[in-house]
Amino acid sequence: MGWIILGIIALIIGLFLWFPVRLGVDYGEEGTSCWLKILFWKISIFSSEDLEKEEEQQAFKQKRQKSRKKAKTKKKDSQTGETPKKKQKKSVQEWIELILIIAQSGGKLVKRFWKGFRINDLCLQMAVAGNDAAETAITYGKVNAAVYSMCALVSRIVTLRRTYIQIIPDFLSEESRVEVSGELFFRIGTLLAAAFSGGFFFLKKYLAKMKTKKEKEQDAAGQTVS
Repeated sequence: MGWIILGIIALIIGLFLWFPVRLGVDYGEEGTSCWLKILFWKISIFSSEDLEKEEEQQAFKQKRQKSRKKAKTKKKDSQTGETPKKKQKKSVQEWIELILIIAQSGGKLVKRFWKGFRINDLCLQMAVAGNDAAETAITYGKVNAAVYSMCALVSRIVTLRRTYIQIIPDFLSEESRVEVSGELFFRIGTLLAAAFSGGFFFLKKYLAKMKTKKEKEQDAAGQTVS
């Protein structure tokens, strides 16, 4: 009897880990939508229409909260005599380096787990525009290089299937247009395996990189002082 119960539990856990999960995104001029599908159940995470309604409802609350925060910040600054520090945002280069750390985390086993994630039916259509023909041509070249470099980088981490990319210069318009759609497919077991196996290696490499960066900044500061 005990072995039967253990077998049933193992079967339930195995089925749970096998469950396929799909995370889909659709972005364009008509709006933005994001959905999650587990087996046969499809759940809408958000849509642009829902966001607009929520923004209208929370607009007044946000204004009141901002005004209160500004008043509190001014009081604290007047008391301490310190100027508020601005948070530094990560640059594109820093984000690319972070993605490279993820791609290089761990060994072959960890990379195999990451390859279990698939991006299916990725469709990117972009019309690049500028103020004049010269600016449009320059922007078109930069966008082309950035998009295909990013796709090559993403393909090193996860599996890309049925990818369609179309980037064209639009010399008649002043605003660029973008339409993106696709879905991320993975199984719950793959997600857990990748998280546990890759987490340690990623944290180790990330901390080592931050330590090296801090040492370089300290050396540069010391040379400036001297």
